Amino acid sequence: MESLGPEIAGDFFSYLEESGGDDRTLSVRFKNKEEDYCGLPVDCAVPWTEKGYYLSRRPSFTLDPLFHCGAYYPQDASSMFPELLSSFINFSDPHTVLDLCAAPGGKSTHIVSLLGSDSLLVSNEIAGGRASVLADNMAKWGAPNVIVSSSDALCFGKNLPGIFDIVFVDAPCSGEGMFRKIPAAASGWSINNVRLCSTRQRRILADVWPAVSEGGYLIYSTCTFNHLENDDNISFCVNELGAECLSLPTGAGSSGIEGNGILRTRSGGHLFIPGRVRGEGQYFAVLRKKSADNVVSKTHGNSCYKSRARKKIVSGGGSGCGFSPKGFKTILAGSLLKAYPSNLADMMLYVEKNIKVISSGLAVAIKKGTDFIPHPDYALSDYINETLLSDSVPFPVHELSLVEALTFLKKEPLVFPKMPLGFILLTYRGHGLGFVKNLGKRSNNLLSNSRRIRMDIPDEPEYM
Repeated sequence: MESLGPEIAGDFFSYLEESGGDDRTLSVRFKNKEEDYCGLPVDCAVPWTEKGYYLSRRPSFTLDPLFHCGAYYPQDASSMFPELLSSFINFSDPHTVLDLCAAPGGKSTHIVSLLGSDSLLVSNEIAGGRASVLADNMAKWGAPNVIVSSSDALCFGKNLPGIFDIVFVDAPCSGEGMFRKIPAAASGWSINNVRLCSTRQRRILADVWPAVSEGGYLIYSTCTFNHLENDDNISFCVNELGAECLSLPTGAGSSGIEGNGILRTRSGGHLFIPGRVRGEGQYFAVLRKKSADNVVSKTHGNSCYKSRARKKIVSGGGSGCGFSPKGFKTILAGSLLKAYPSNLADMMLYVEKNIKVISSGLAVAIKKGTDFIPHPDYALSDYINETLLSDSVPFPVHELSLVEALTFLKKEPLVFPKMPLGFILLTYRGHGLGFVKNLGKRSNNLLSNSRRIRMDIPDEPEYM
């Protein structure tokens, strides 16, 4: 722990002894401002992010339908740092963004919430199993301007040079910052593993660096403390890749580090130390690319993004599907009807040609014969939730009680005798939850099997 210095290291180890494994740093980030915080036991706000809050105790997230609706995301407060970057980045401007090591999805859901509708996020995870979890969490979050992929860093550097205005690299690391939350993790620590991690991190940084646009940013982060994986890698980027390291302002408040307990390191990085902040260990540094060998125009409508993929693109109403989203371009990829925001469609298809895609845009429906069956993800989408607010949703809507919502999530029988036959959008507290096909005396539950609740539900469930 020499990177921390004797005083800070001493405080950290004292905090480990006192708090090891407890929930005092438990926090969530809401998708939108909720008047009652979704009924969660909120303690106080996370100081460096607008919609992040600490909880006073751990609820049963599994028994809260709003969790399954994507109304909030349980996430450690220290990893909610992207809003601190507003000192350098205006997230409301159009950007093409890559989150390279994105699973399980906390940072990606946060990033896409900061971006405007003219921006694209590519949320990537190389490990197949973790990529599936990432895709599921991004689907719950519901943003249409997202591609979820599973490609190596080198693929982005070679195939998409100069494309990304912002690249986040939350690199695999030795995990020293998680020792408080997972005390057993300390037993697997070794200096050899630290060196292996540092070597791998440099390879990742060097491989993805060509994908960063001229004047663009690379945000490097780990959940560890040592200088080999943190500041030394920043020095590598500065000396070998030609990066410029930028530091946050020192002023107090949400955009500065003073008063928030965040420490500045010798190379210009930033450290969250448990005990100094209410959160787990986290390091991040902001790098800017001063020059690039390969730069292309990133105008979203540019002809260089026109896709030559063999997919049929039609306007929102031309797919033959009566509930296609308005203002989107739809594509029938096999039996899956997908929709892309019209202003981003060419760009998204261009990017997709060059990486391994898990999911992208909105999954609208599955085509069976001449029929379209609404896709479970469609119920969770921003589009459907916005139509609920404007009372223009393209389905009959039925609001569920807590017991009914949990019954639906367990895929147990529900009947809707007063509702019309056909597809019904089910909501919970005004949020889209899923679809059923009402057959009168019974209904077909269209929830994905992978999302089914498997735990026993008490007769009088309370997620608090």
